[in-house]
Amino acid sequence: MSPVPSGGAAVASSPPPPGSDLSAQQLFAKIAGKEDPEAIFDVLEIIGSGSYGEVYKAKVRSTGQLAAVKLVKLEPGEDLDEVLNEVNFLKSCNHGNVVSYLGSYMKRGNVRGMKTIWIAMEHCGGGSVEAAYKSLRTPLTETEIAVIVRECLVGLEFLHGCGKLHRDIKCGNILLTEDGQVKLADFGVSTQITKTFSKRHTFIGTPYWMAPEVITSEQQGTSYDHKADIWSLGITAIEMAECGPPMFDMHPMRVLFTIPKAAPPTLRDAKWSDAFRDYVRLCLNKDADARPTAGSLLAHPMFAGVGGPDARAVIVDLIERAREAKRLRNRQAMDARNDDEEDAQESAAAGGGDESGSDDGNEDDDDEDDDDDDDRNATVKRISTVRASAQAPAGAAAVVATAAPAPTRPTPSSPTPTPAAPLAVPAGASSPSTAGVARSGSARSSGAASEKSTNYRPTFRAARVCRLGKRINCADFLGTVLLLGVDDGLFALDTADGGAGAKLMPLSNRRYLQITCVEEIGTIISRSGKHEIVCLHEAASGQLSFKRKFETETKLKKIKETKGCDFYRVGRTPAANGAGTEITLCVSVQQTVCLVLKWVNGYFVKLQEVELAQPIRTLDLVDEARVFVGHDTQFSVMDLAALTLETLANPMGEDKTGAPIRAAAFGDRQYMLCYQQFGFILEATTPTDSTAPQLVLKRKLPWRHPVLFAERLGNDYFAACSASLLDVWHVAAAKIVHIFETKKDRTRGISLLAARDAPPGQQTVPGAPAGGRVYLLSDEEKDGERTFSVLCISHEQ
Repeated sequence: MSPVPSGGAAVASSPPPPGSDLSAQQLFAKIAGKEDPEAIFDVLEIIGSGSYGEVYKAKVRSTGQLAAVKLVKLEPGEDLDEVLNEVNFLKSCNHGNVVSYLGSYMKRGNVRGMKTIWIAMEHCGGGSVEAAYKSLRTPLTETEIAVIVRECLVGLEFLHGCGKLHRDIKCGNILLTEDGQVKLADFGVSTQITKTFSKRHTFIGTPYWMAPEVITSEQQGTSYDHKADIWSLGITAIEMAECGPPMFDMHPMRVLFTIPKAAPPTLRDAKWSDAFRDYVRLCLNKDADARPTAGSLLAHPMFAGVGGPDARAVIVDLIERAREAKRLRNRQAMDARNDDEEDAQESAAAGGGDESGSDDGNEDDDDEDDDDDDDRNATVKRISTVRASAQAPAGAAAVVATAAPAPTRPTPSSPTPTPAAPLAVPAGASSPSTAGVARSGSARSSGAASEKSTNYRPTFRAARVCRLGKRINCADFLGTVLLLGVDDGLFALDTADGGAGAKLMPLSNRRYLQITCVEEIGTIISRSGKHEIVCLHEAASGQLSFKRKFETETKLKKIKETKGCDFYRVGRTPAANGAGTEITLCVSVQQTVCLVLKWVNGYFVKLQEVELAQPIRTLDLVDEARVFVGHDTQFSVMDLAALTLETLANPMGEDKTGAPIRAAAFGDRQYMLCYQQFGFILEATTPTDSTAPQLVLKRKLPWRHPVLFAERLGNDYFAACSASLLDVWHVAAAKIVHIFETKKDRTRGISLLAARDAPPGQQTVPGAPAGGRVYLLSDEEKDGERTFSVLCISHEQ
């Protein structure tokens, strides 16, 4: 492909001699084009994410030719070393099996010091090999694998002959052109081997494809060379044969510990030829010195008779098969949607009299809701009406406690359930307080819920923990000590004796916006300080001396990459070996970058850093491998094991669902996506023709009022809170089982502070689900005095 015309690609300049004083920015300025890239390219669509940036399909305005343009956004003060490395690498690689370099540009942003680097490359219209097998949902044929691997070996022979390492060989970085060429791409982590440094010592690459010597390079002080690419290409051959690399079902961090110790992977299916098996065996020799070179592997029997025009025809056929498979699935999905719409219309016609009283004109909404109810009734038994308990705990009076409505969905023709009378305080209880929200009675469910345990009766309670005169930003418990963060400090309240007579003790003058006590690892995580950075505190409740030296006593450590972050979420998931809990930290930085860090051996290790095209509104790690990212109108799901990002289409449209609020997991394979107006339950299923699980919509939950926030309440329940109501839903039965209602004349608003699963050992009823607690902040006003209360909504046995 010819370079970008009109001076789009700068004239190549020789690299500076060793010891040059030029900065990376000055070096890049010497090789970058001076034109405005937006005047040269029309950016059409995003086609993927590469190392350090996103890749877009673009068209050269002057010629109409297509190009792939990588955009790398750099913040003020951020260096250009990685970008300069990739550009220099591409410029010096003129080979038929390496993507062609077209030009590079620097465009300055609106903020001083902010810039975007544009790297223009050849566009490969056939997509990646990974996209091909994912579209087919079946392994590639041995002939296709042989052609692709052979072409990659030719490209690697050239790179290694130039003293270059790719370091990230995998199917996602092998691209196909429309005329059947195979090209290596994405050189963001590639490197040059010079005479001075004949081997590399840097730990870099993608875990599943990483050679053992690369993993151990930094820890053991060992080194590696171009033979690391040969290992990665062996793993890539298995990936094409099995639709994924070995150990792909394992967490990336665990893979890093496994590869150096485990035996080399092999092909599992007996259908593959002996030549293919021998090729894999040679590539995956753990002794790097005994591993063959790319040039010697080209003479392997696996590639006998592979090459020339016939090889291109094989690749062209593969591209067409993948496209046809994708077109067929799209047609089937469209037909299924059309069938669903016809069924919905027939259902609405049969029961149209039910909606005759509606005057809001939203006929489509009603039809969809009716059809959804029919689907749910076919699979889930209804829950009987909830019975309120005659007992109320101490400190719970200013609450309107209501039984759950009969198992019908509120519609324009069915009014909202009428609240019951406030519950009485039993004899012997302490004087009631006047919290904006308090407890209501126990709830009893039948049907699917009661089949688990006939002796189990879930009880939901509400009680005030404390009341303050200043607004609280965040709160969490460290043992029995409640930590409260405000704009001008951090305070502690000991609730060991129910909080009676306890004083609010100042711990710090530092601003605290979020705080989470992760007692499993003896650490407190906070978002605090004037720069809003995530900090770690070594802490135990016995260490708090209440002398305003909290940061010193807890040995505060800052995670520098999170400076100026928006918010974080902590995920707790069972460890893979069943022993203990894995802690994962997800951080939103400047609303577009998601940092994922995992607690390993006393430190948070960065697993992934993903720049997203849409602003981040919510982050929820629902299990060890999935992070749901909420945007303005929809969710994306980040697969930490596969290192992929998938956008989930809004099930009904933004005008009907509202904005995303929260995602949560229930059980091993069910997930709840909560929007303002609806909740959607998805289930991870693995089709028979695929190795990767897919999320399938199972049912829809229509909220009674727009939801402001939501949270899990134990294993089986979900709390959805609006401006004045908190509904407790039983997820499996898709029904409301309890309602908490505020005093509207007193409460100005409610917000979420924290959520906790029940402490170990609290479950006393066999077969009963684990309980949970949700802590709320109630903004109250009475007789002109404004106060703030911390409330606890609990699900108990």
